[in-house]
Amino acid sequence: AKSKDGFQKDMSGEMDMGEIEGISMGKAGLILRAPGGGGVKSGQCFSISQGSSTLAASTKTPEDTQRLFEAVQHILSCGKDKLAQDKKTVVSDGSVKNPVVGFKVVRWTPELEELERKRKELEKGPPAVDPKDLMDNKEVKELKKGMNIMAYTLDDMNLPKATKLALVYKAKGAGRLGTIYWCDRRKKRKPPSSCGRMEVEDLSSIVIGKQTRILQTAAATMAEAEACLSLIGPNSQISIEMEEGEYDVEKVVQAVEHIITVSKDKKFIKKSEGHGKFEKVTYEVHKLSDVLKRQIAQEDDEEGEGGGKGIQVDLNWQVPLGFEGGAYQGGG
Repeated sequence: AKSKDGFQKDMSGEMDMGEIEGISMGKAGLILRAPGGGGVKSGQCFSISQGSSTLAASTKTPEDTQRLFEAVQHILSCGKDKLAQDKKTVVSDGSVKNPVVGFKVVRWTPELEELERKRKELEKGPPAVDPKDLMDNKEVKELKKGMNIMAYTLDDMNLPKATKLALVYKAKGAGRLGTIYWCDRRKKRKPPSSCGRMEVEDLSSIVIGKQTRILQTAAATMAEAEACLSLIGPNSQISIEMEEGEYDVEKVVQAVEHIITVSKDKKFIKKSEGHGKFEKVTYEVHKLSDVLKRQIAQEDDEEGEGGGKGIQVDLNWQVPLGFEGGAYQGGG
């Protein structure tokens, strides 16, 4: 570049792609918003940051800027790094003509690599489980003996009814993680094939209290909410009241939590909503591979803005995509 006094000024430089921290598209920063940049469209501008250094420049066309962004994105992805939208680092003069969108570089760490290795291992198939390990728990042993319940189901006329039954768990010859049965109390030692059942492998959640429709019908009017729970699966469910009340509800939850932990490929997660007597509690069963996948996504993008290989940036800025904090922001 040639200055007014006739001297040549070397503007060349370099940045290590393994160390850049972010890229902003549009007129971000004082240099690009200075009077000298007035004739350049926002869609032609970009800034790349690395520590205390920043390269602020423009290309001939918005299409060239898009290609530059995609090139940076591709280079980073080769090392499993990615770009994630980072609204907090974006600065703009707030005008429609100068909208900007910023991305931070999220680095792939050894910790994330280990999580990914575990996730891929789990996706190969469920690990074998020893029935002895399933039974190595006080609450599970108690559930095996059978717990008295009031089961709420539909009769032949499709009307809610209450029936005194027993809730029983069997580990041997009842699926990888065993099966929970609800049957006649006199037959709890050897539940017949005709009784209700759910393999723990298929259990998706345990809902505490009277949260299901059948527990809110006239048939369950006298049921104590603290003593109720529902076992929910993809193809079946059972809503019950434990005869010994809240104490037995805790035992069932602890028994199932132990079984899920022994599975080595599932995770038992408590979720609650509301407070005090209005609190609604649900225990969800998730595939551990899915949990790890979410954990990886969360750890490599703390802001939760997304990112990755599929980012598309609108550099024409014909229409602002949203307004926040005095700056128009866009990007897919």
